[in-house]
Amino acid sequence: MSVHNKLKDFKKWVDIDITDNDMHNEISKNIENDLDKLTPEILDNLSKYDKYLDYMSNLGKSQMSVIRMEKLLSKSFLTAFAVIKFKNLLKKKNYK
Repeated sequence: MSVHNKLKDFKKWVDIDITDNDMHNEISKNIENDLDKLTPEILDNLSKYDKYLDYMSNLGKSQMSVIRMEKLLSKSFLTAFAVIKFKNLLKKKNYK
């Protein structure tokens, strides 16, 4: 599941949890703007939603935690991929 889809799921919880119209519109606008961005840019700017989490239910907070885990996983994946590629290059060089 992509970060964009997870952000859309978070928006569903915003629609359910946030009853203040001004706050709801502000968060929805931020989410809509983020949906137009690339995944790394979204993940780098997740902290802007922190101020709204106090108004969210546990399920809404959990959805944001899932998005944050995506950030951690993507960093871990890129590191592991780089190590594997480096190791494969070393093997090729040693065999020649």
